[in-house]
Amino acid sequence: MQIENQKRYRAFLVILVYLIIAIIGLRYDVDFEKNELHACLIYMVLAFTLTHVSIVDSRITGKPIPSSSYWLVLIFYGIAVPICIIRSHGIRKGVKLIILHSIGFLVVLSLFLYIHSLIYYDGKAF
Repeated sequence: MQIENQKRYRAFLVILVYLIIAIIGLRYDVDFEKNELHACLIYMVLAFTLTHVSIVDSRITGKPIPSSSYWLVLIFYGIAVPICIIRSHGIRKGVKLIILHSIGFLVVLSLFLYIHSLIYYDGKAF
């Protein structure tokens, strides 16, 4: 795959991660307490998507992750994905990317939790 196509694919995957986080915010209180399988499925999709983002990103920067360690990135995605990002982009740019996306994830989650509370509690947010 050409670099430009991989960059577009990475952008698509990052947008998909934001959408998954939005779904988590919208469905937080309603489904997760009643249906643990649904919650587990959403978090597995999030783990697969974040793992795939780090794999594609490492290919774009020219420092690919060995295919034999993909499963480690998947299992320990909370720790491994930031490490892969820092490894691919360097310490300075990698930490900036992680902080910016973490803030973005928090903003999206907070916004959709607020929307959920408006819908679920008949307009009485918090």
